[in-house]
Amino acid sequence: MGRRRKEGLLEVLVDFPWWVSVVVAGVVYVLVKWVAPAAFASNLILGGMAKGLSGIAGYFAALFLLPALFSFVRQVIRGKTLESQRDLDTLRKLSWREFEGLVGEAFRRRGYFLIEQGGNQPDGGIDLILRKDGQVVLVQCKHWQTRQVGVAIIREQFGILSASKASQVFVVTSGSFTDDSIAFAAGKPMQLIDGPKLLELVRDVQQPGQQLPTNAPVASPASQAAVCPKCGSEMKQRTAKQGANVGQAFWGCVRYPACRGTRPI
Repeated sequence: MGRRRKEGLLEVLVDFPWWVSVVVAGVVYVLVKWVAPAAFASNLILGGMAKGLSGIAGYFAALFLLPALFSFVRQVIRGKTLESQRDLDTLRKLSWREFEGLVGEAFRRRGYFLIEQGGNQPDGGIDLILRKDGQVVLVQCKHWQTRQVGVAIIREQFGILSASKASQVFVVTSGSFTDDSIAFAAGKPMQLIDGPKLLELVRDVQQPGQQLPTNAPVASPASQAAVCPKCGSEMKQRTAKQGANVGQAFWGCVRYPACRGTRPI
């Protein structure tokens, strides 16, 4: 199901940073209070209406401050969500809406101007639009706990990028990407951000007092081995019984022998 389009200016402003609504409220106040009465002073009817509305300019401005309040509260909530992330497990426990908000907050803290596409469904074409240094970046969030993002989705995002004026596209997931996805994105203006890379990004923008000690592991061994690099399933510790690594421990896919994905410990 596609995303629901915003129907009014106030609804659109909620998806912008809170200060945008404050600026709009100030502009509306000036227009209603002084500009409109001066512009229509020579018109008997319009001039009278503009003069009457100037007396309630504050109410018009206050109306546009409501999106600022909602946007600010949402930013605070998402900030707390970001600060609470400690490993891949906490990332994967987020709902799709929380995940999308966390990704947006992480990029906002890295200096990007964030515009949210919004919607009521956890799917759609593009979730976020980032602007920085004159560049536009599209972001698609795929919050899958144990599933890999296939090449079809990467092809779709490249098609959207080609049809837009953006400079590149980020595809972000809490899981991983298939080998075909990685191969397709190679050499293209695309960044594939899997769970470990996203966790690294989150840790980089967390407040100093909220971060784990620098010598602490990014995740527990069980969390690091949670996703099979081939199929995205869970993994468990095994011991090599033959070959050059006989006797050594490694992570193996729980779907073995159907899937032979491995990862070193």
